[in-house]
Amino acid sequence: MKKRKAAGCFGVRADMIKVLEESGVNIMVDIIGTVWEEEEMPEDWKQSEIVPIYKQKGDPLDCGNYRGIKMLEHGMKILEKIIEGRLRKTVEIDPMQFGFMPGRGTTDAIFTSQQIQEKHQEKKVELFTTFVDLEKAYDRVPRDLVYWSLRKRKVPEKLIRLVKATYKKATIVVRTAHGKTGQFEIEVGLHQGSGLSPFLFTIVLDTISAECRNGLPWELLFADDLAIIADSEEELQRRWLKWQIGLESKGLKANTEKTELMVSGRNRTKVNIKDKEGRELNQVDQFKYLGVTFSEEGGSETAVRARVKAAWQKWRELGPVIADKKIPTKFKTKLYTTVEQESNLRQVMDMEVPERRPRGRPRGRWHDLVDRDMRELRVVPEDADDRDFWRRRIRTADPSLG
Repeated sequence: MKKRKAAGCFGVRADMIKVLEESGVNIMVDIIGTVWEEEEMPEDWKQSEIVPIYKQKGDPLDCGNYRGIKMLEHGMKILEKIIEGRLRKTVEIDPMQFGFMPGRGTTDAIFTSQQIQEKHQEKKVELFTTFVDLEKAYDRVPRDLVYWSLRKRKVPEKLIRLVKATYKKATIVVRTAHGKTGQFEIEVGLHQGSGLSPFLFTIVLDTISAECRNGLPWELLFADDLAIIADSEEELQRRWLKWQIGLESKGLKANTEKTELMVSGRNRTKVNIKDKEGRELNQVDQFKYLGVTFSEEGGSETAVRARVKAAWQKWRELGPVIADKKIPTKFKTKLYTTVEQESNLRQVMDMEVPERRPRGRPRGRWHDLVDRDMRELRVVPEDADDRDFWRRRIRTADPSLG
């Protein structure tokens, strides 16, 4: 567990657990062992707080533009990590899912998407992409669907009962600027802020999409961020409807109003993609996917402009802090390296090489010519250590004398 993480309702912080001596660790082991055997959470672990966080877009007065983060007890988070470790050994996730998977991340998904767009541009073929928005995905997942997905993936019943126990009679209060609400129970959705929820959601989405997905590179998933890719308008329409019907049949909902499509290529045709109710999807000339702006023209120019603009905006926000003489230089340096510099470096890693590869044979390089000459002379770079041998061989320069 990371340090300085917020505590749950009863004030037990992760730092407290990490500095426990052997006797304290033994107590925690006994508690988790009891929960594992009895499959019942302590009353303290059943209570949590939700802190609404504004998404920085949309009307601040609209509750739908806030994300609720659940402050769970850290003892329960330790148990969730143990359960997650067992689940990862049992369930294999399709390679199209890049979210919360070891060895995969946003950089891989972005690179794959950029490569597909580049290859289609190189061949002068149009590329059709739908960026699907799942409406409040975490909050809408029916818990029976979670348990069904686990059984479908042959997860042991013991683990399923423990997952159920983490949600049984779980109550929450909402923390606001004006105080806290009363306790109430939520019977649908996954815990926001839980260490186990991301992988549970991944299992659910991977299970219900088994019948409608084509796999890489035609579908890219990062948690609930779905991109459906096709070579033609007809194929995109078919795949989009297949996904929409498959998701909604299991209790999830694709938000048609926020789902957008983009056509990249030379002609950038106006297309007419509809949902199962006949509503037309909005076609855009650029879309921000996983933090990178993709445009219908292709290339990296639009993405670079967006990153430069975002970097200057961040710098202006940090300006008063950097200029404040009362703030220690050490803190300013740390703030710059973690917020500004690291963000820019990460974005540079996602950039693509502009222009397209020319047709025909690749241009020769000086190193290629040297390697060819060395092969003809039957020498290797280590032979240069023997200056006499090297001088004789190079001056002779006759491959027939080998």
